[in-house]
Amino acid sequence: MNQVRRLSKTIFIILLSAPLVQCQKTVNTEIFDRALDGGTILSADAQNSIIEDGLILIREGRIAYVGSKKMAPAYQATQTIDTHGKLICPGWINTHSHAPMTLFRGLADDLPLQQWLEEHIWPAEKAYINPENVKIGARLAILEMIAGGTTTFNDMYFFEDQVAQAAAELGMRAVIGEGILMFPTPSAQTPTEAMILTKHLAETWRGHALVRISVAPHSPYTLSSAQLKACDSLARELGLLLHIHVSETRQEVAQSVAQYGQTPVERLLSLGVLGPHVLAAHCVHLSENDMRIMANQGSAVAHCPESNLKLGSGIAAIPAMIAAGITVAAGTDGAASNNDLDLLEELHTGSKIQKGLHEDPAILSAQDWFRIGTIEGAKALGIEKETGSIEIGKLADLQIYDLHAPHATPMFSPMSHLLYSLQATDLEWVIIHGKPVWKQGKLLTGNQEEIIEEARQIGKQIQSERFVP
Repeated sequence: MNQVRRLSKTIFIILLSAPLVQCQKTVNTEIFDRALDGGTILSADAQNSIIEDGLILIREGRIAYVGSKKMAPAYQATQTIDTHGKLICPGWINTHSHAPMTLFRGLADDLPLQQWLEEHIWPAEKAYINPENVKIGARLAILEMIAGGTTTFNDMYFFEDQVAQAAAELGMRAVIGEGILMFPTPSAQTPTEAMILTKHLAETWRGHALVRISVAPHSPYTLSSAQLKACDSLARELGLLLHIHVSETRQEVAQSVAQYGQTPVERLLSLGVLGPHVLAAHCVHLSENDMRIMANQGSAVAHCPESNLKLGSGIAAIPAMIAAGITVAAGTDGAASNNDLDLLEELHTGSKIQKGLHEDPAILSAQDWFRIGTIEGAKALGIEKETGSIEIGKLADLQIYDLHAPHATPMFSPMSHLLYSLQATDLEWVIIHGKPVWKQGKLLTGNQEEIIEEARQIGKQIQSERFVP
């Protein structure tokens, strides 16, 4: 009888404890906003980690876990995205663009830079660049960039408050700079007025989750020495990036040497307008001394190979820049001189140019170009602690590629596959700040058809005004 009582008591305790065990398990289960379950992850971290059958957990816009599914904590997610058989990598970072110039795509092709600018682009800008049209062009550019996997872009143009608004509304990360030139622009009559606009932008967007501001003097040849120094002082005072075109053409360099006895880079150094806060776009024609200066000053380069090729500006010495210690990132330039904003295509082109130019297939690997398009871009913009790689604590700015297209089959090396085989059309998801903004060919944060139609109507107006040669 005693044995029966003891057995009954044991069973009762077990039954009583069972709900408590289940309750404890529930308490230990972590809750996340999103889970990316099962894909191959290209992290762009310091070790260039590639994780097979990986898992990414996202909470409040940031990466809370990245690694093998086997090592993951017990979790529940509000949304789980099945990424088995897919490739996950950081979003592309476009470090040099003029987003609203999508309105002038194909306006005057096959012309040298100065003729293209002076005879066609600048007259068209004078007639059509206003706040409303800038926002229409920016929305089109953002749609195009998101569709290509870009999650951050660095912009220089006019009425940039409209570009910032478009980026914020469509959920895009952006660094925004009001173009500063010595002559009147559509948004400012003087450089001083443009700098006042820059200060206003910095005050308006301070602390915003997606939008940052830069100081954006156009170039050494479109500003006086005093104006360049004033721009640099403003950037240093406000702790902002300084974004400027430098040594894009041989003509620009020759003109600088003739007028100042210095290359554009040497002149900027003599004015104190270089440093870790400076991002120089193009840099197609740098001397060895220019490269040493840039490396010593910690200034970065935004490489735009397709625009430089199309305008006949030349081919930048990217391997030499990297060997010198310069941070090199990638940019598309504006759609009027490219003519698209596909950063993956930019990396495709840039990588193959250097291999052919140097007659060396091993020069700058797929891994090198992958980093140029991701973490090096973040470094160039000074945001590498926040984005550019898939690491715990960083913002969840991600892209997911489907691997089922004929040109994506089979896959032996995920890294070379991404850089040499995949296309923007393979992109299935884009996530910015933890929020999906693109899914299977559709923008999730705005009316895709409306954005395209608005820009098409502007194009018809431009065509009717005979700006097209």
